[in-house]
Amino acid sequence: MKNIREHIKNQSFASCYLLYGSESYLKNLYRDKLVDALCGGRDSMNFARYEGGALDLQELAELAKTPPFLEERRVLLLENTGLFQGANEFAGMLAERAETTYLIFVEAAADKRNALYKFVKEQGYVAELNGLEESDLKLFVASSLKKDGLRISEQTIQYFLDVCGSDMLRLRGELAKLSAYCMGRDQVTKDDIDAICTAVIEGRVFRMMDAMMEQKQDRALRLYADLLALHEKPMQILYLLNKSFLQFSQVTALSEYGMSGADIAKQLSMAPFAVTKYQRLRRGFPKSRVKEALAYGTELERKIKTGDMDESIAVEMFLMRYSSQQAAE
Repeated sequence: MKNIREHIKNQSFASCYLLYGSESYLKNLYRDKLVDALCGGRDSMNFARYEGGALDLQELAELAKTPPFLEERRVLLLENTGLFQGANEFAGMLAERAETTYLIFVEAAADKRNALYKFVKEQGYVAELNGLEESDLKLFVASSLKKDGLRISEQTIQYFLDVCGSDMLRLRGELAKLSAYCMGRDQVTKDDIDAICTAVIEGRVFRMMDAMMEQKQDRALRLYADLLALHEKPMQILYLLNKSFLQFSQVTALSEYGMSGADIAKQLSMAPFAVTKYQRLRRGFPKSRVKEALAYGTELERKIKTGDMDESIAVEMFLMRYSSQQAAE
């Protein structure tokens, strides 16, 4: 991201860009910044946008060879094409493009073995955007609220992120709701977040897992009851608990291996914020207990699918077994 900002500031652009990853807000943000900087926006007669997999690659290659009309650059924006996940000849077809043609690819995922990925990596710039680090996310929250004249403590920011997750498009919406709700005051509190923000199920499940690791059984069961009241399915809750324990296990193992949080996020295709959250929990469970919880949770899923156990009872059993003081000893 820093490199793209430098390219724009210095007006020294790479000939092609690939923006990929799970963070839509950042992909859209830097896509639009590049389009505006390269050709003045989407109204330019030398700008063309293509989306989806049903593309005429030969037609695109011919357009890439065409000099811009009365302007310095031609910009081609290609979004969600799937060209970075399968075999295709587009990289070779672009070899003869005009020097005045700039390409911006925006994708959900990319295979680093893909020929087009290697082409963009060699000829241009690749940015994997899976979310901000925790410190940057906190700064994003604080600065967004500050624009509306609101202050928020770091502890309350942490609570907000735990409740609402780390998807920045979603966070923008929740921050807008908070600002409107707190109009006329100067401080955002936890009560405000509880009153107006919509918690993501993943955030509630993480808080449930946190309660289990602290052996706070009442809190874990209360969070479970809250999810049921919101009509979340117990099987989905169990699936997310199992997924969380698996990710926690993977993050712990890679952290002990000496890998940085940023590298772990790339290795596991996780948001950096999620990695940081799991690292905070590392002392909560011994590795043997995490392994046992994973096996038990998987067995409960199997019993539910075969009709041998009621799904609501299964989740209660899981929570009670791994949030009790006795089980921790």
